[in-house]
Amino acid sequence: MRELLCYKNAGKEKAVLQKYIAIAGADMPADALADLEKIDTVCETVVLRPDTDITSPICTHPDTILCIFKGRLYCHKNYANQNPQIEYICSVCGLEAVPCDTKRSGTYPFDVSFNALCDAENRFLIARKASVCEPLKEMCLDTKQGYAACCAVFIGDTVVSADPSIIKTARAAGLPYRSVNGEGIKLRGYGKGFIGGCTGTVTSADGTPTVLTVGDPASCPAGRELYDICKGSGVRLVPLGSGPLTDVGGIKTVPVI
Repeated sequence: MRELLCYKNAGKEKAVLQKYIAIAGADMPADALADLEKIDTVCETVVLRPDTDITSPICTHPDTILCIFKGRLYCHKNYANQNPQIEYICSVCGLEAVPCDTKRSGTYPFDVSFNALCDAENRFLIARKASVCEPLKEMCLDTKQGYAACCAVFIGDTVVSADPSIIKTARAAGLPYRSVNGEGIKLRGYGKGFIGGCTGTVTSADGTPTVLTVGDPASCPAGRELYDICKGSGVRLVPLGSGPLTDVGGIKTVPVI
């Protein structure tokens, strides 16, 4: 892992930057993955192995396989037992693994047990309470949308989504929100993708909050709206790769200890 340093302006005192592991899916295009590994605060990228209980093509999507919230990593017990990546992520990032014995299959709602949207500060969790694994039920703001992490992204405290039920949940909780046009995002094997599935968030080396997009946001209406929201919020937007905006199950960034 490379060491990242910055300097405080006053006394030129060295301060170690927060570094992150980026968790990506195997559907990530090669050029996007290469660009992800160049992000100045990403010290390592973990590409998840497929979840064999889930139907392809979403079987490698991070937002389908796991949820990380308040220092704990939730995933199915079979996946945790079969994939040493889970133990590795937890050890490097200081997380507690919570393997869950929930019913799991490629059929909705049994493919969304860990599909929950959370903000970077781990203050808010949005999910369909009836569908998520038992330990997450009491922590989440309930929504009708089972694919909550697929369908939305937090930009700071603001929930950005094209899904009316996600927006309704944000409004009821008193969270700022932006409803966007979700058209034009690609998703292999499906007619359309979703804004949470093509994004990730991280803090850049200069301290600027940053949204990462898999593909060019200028390629579709959803991406162009996302760019405008980021620009208006003082958030940097960094495209990964040069292809169309593509849903790959999102990018989860986790601080290392």
